[in-house]
Amino acid sequence: MRGANSSFQSDHFLIRTIIRQNIPHTHQKKQKYKLRWDIHKLENKDKKNEDQEYITGKLRQIERKQDVNEEWINIKNVILESANKKIREQRKERNQDWYDKECQIAMKEKNDARKKCLNKEIWKNREEYEEKRKTATKLCGRKKREMWNKTIEEIKGANIKTIVRKFYKEVKETSREYQQQNIIYKVDKGKILTEAKEILLRWQWYFQCLLENELQTQEKNEKENENIE
Repeated sequence: MRGANSSFQSDHFLIRTIIRQNIPHTHQKKQKYKLRWDIHKLENKDKKNEDQEYITGKLRQIERKQDVNEEWINIKNVILESANKKIREQRKERNQDWYDKECQIAMKEKNDARKKCLNKEIWKNREEYEEKRKTATKLCGRKKREMWNKTIEEIKGANIKTIVRKFYKEVKETSREYQQQNIIYKVDKGKILTEAKEILLRWQWYFQCLLENELQTQEKNEKENENIE
């Protein structure tokens, strides 16, 4: 391109270029499962003392090793054994903080009433379904509000007691925003499509191929039947 304006007294030349980016072919790696222990159980003093006594008793039964690495392996195995028996794995399920047995029963009654209304839509069934739906909605809303109030109180307590780690952990979990996952479509030869338009065109091509194959099969069967007749 033409150089800079002479009034700027510069000898620099502007460069114009076109950059084309392509996502390289990638091989999806299997992510290792990360085990998370339910460490909240250790906040209970009785549970904590029980775990410590179990580890201490197991370590006394094991013969001491001169090699540091072997000694560490023994300690590690005892701690993991205690964690499996006493602490156990933390399993995070959706809405497990407030969706209890009472909510499950209310939702089941609502769903049963809905099925009954769909099978035979009369005024009585419709009224029963509306009543069950309102009851389930109010119950779930109340349980959720109670959970949030309890969480806020725990955060306040952690702040007052200066439990910094717990305070920031609770704040991070409650203020976490929804992160939309990127839709990636993998086609032949490892090529990856990320644009929504490209993905839709790919699905369109795929269904066209299916329909064409079905039409060809139907035409072939019709011709065979005509020949037999």
